[in-house]
Amino acid sequence: MKKILLFTAFLGCFAWGYAQTKNVAVETAGTLSTLLPADETATLTDLTVTGSINKADLNTLNGMPALATLNLSGANIVASSDGETSYAENTIPDRTFMSNKSLKNVVLPNSLVTIGDEAFYMTELETVDLSNCTELKEILAYAFGSIQETLTTVSFKGCSKLESIGEYAFTNDKVIASIDFTGCTSLTTIGNRAF
Repeated sequence: MKKILLFTAFLGCFAWGYAQTKNVAVETAGTLSTLLPADETATLTDLTVTGSINKADLNTLNGMPALATLNLSGANIVASSDGETSYAENTIPDRTFMSNKSLKNVVLPNSLVTIGDEAFYMTELETVDLSNCTELKEILAYAFGSIQETLTTVSFKGCSKLESIGEYAFTNDKVIASIDFTGCTSLTTIGNRAF
């Protein structure tokens, strides 16, 4: 009986540990939810997504209650629509991850051009990696606003095409100790109370 309990405990730990980290290649945008079994959607803490994704896939990611680390560097956000609402390519749409309390670390897509209004508003992000976002042109109003005293470092290093940072984009981030604008040669506008 003792051996059976130990073996069951081992399998449980193995399954739990296995479900924590995953790499997913999405061939068809909008299908991420079909590539993740329900138990993984509920338990994954670390996920790397590559391939073509859209707003529906971003909604799937936002709905994962344990997801703490998300790497989208190899993902390409394609244009999509939902009824009368259209979503632009290479854009994190407005309010996509708003109020998400599980997400702590995000590596954004290398092809990203725009971070929408309130895209990460009132989250508890600790790190945001923009270092490979060489196409990033704009961060809109309140994009990372009201992050609850968790984000300590922001680096725009390598964002040579970044032109504007909207008003209140990083406001209320009371513990930002370091901001790196190295290489931001196109930056012409920093909105009111952006930091």
